[in-house]
Amino acid sequence: ADFSAIFKEAAGSIDATLRLESDFVSTALFETEIAQDGRLQTSFTAPSNLGTFVIRAYAVSRDGIFGSAETELIVRRELSLTPSVPRFARVGDVFQAGAVVTASGATDVAVTLTASVEGPLEIIGDDILEVEVGGDGQEQGRFTLRALAVGKANFTLVAEDEDGNSDAVQLEVDVEGLQESVTVGDRKSVV
Repeated sequence: ADFSAIFKEAAGSIDATLRLESDFVSTALFETEIAQDGRLQTSFTAPSNLGTFVIRAYAVSRDGIFGSAETELIVRRELSLTPSVPRFARVGDVFQAGAVVTASGATDVAVTLTASVEGPLEIIGDDILEVEVGGDGQEQGRFTLRALAVGKANFTLVAEDEDGNSDAVQLEVDVEGLQESVTVGDRKSVV
């Protein structure tokens, strides 16, 4: 399916694109280098998938002296969304869903968070929030939704800050029918 066309229609004028991640690289680099004068500097391109990578360096001198060092490299976006959406809803449910907005490297960032739905969900109230990301770099943005009918709905969130950084996520929410009453036990059923 062409998700970018669906997304652009749902997102309106905001020009963020959905990141479709599928090729998760677990080993970012494996390389052998020869140091000059006991020092070595190298550069590499980190993989596009977000996460923490452990960087290990091993050294051996011509005299047989060994050494090693280890550090972490965190790969992240300037602006990113971590969705907070229920696995399913039942017809008639009113619930909140949204995302944790993370802004890296800056404090007091104004982020516009836009929501759209396709299918048997509706947004109650505003579909655009202004989220102020403070000193800890994270803030929640939540929308109120209502489940209208049985089916599958697409819930799309788009975030954009004042510097033009953006991120977007699209999730599928199952809307299920009402459940019949369940009796766990009563005195009459005890033998």
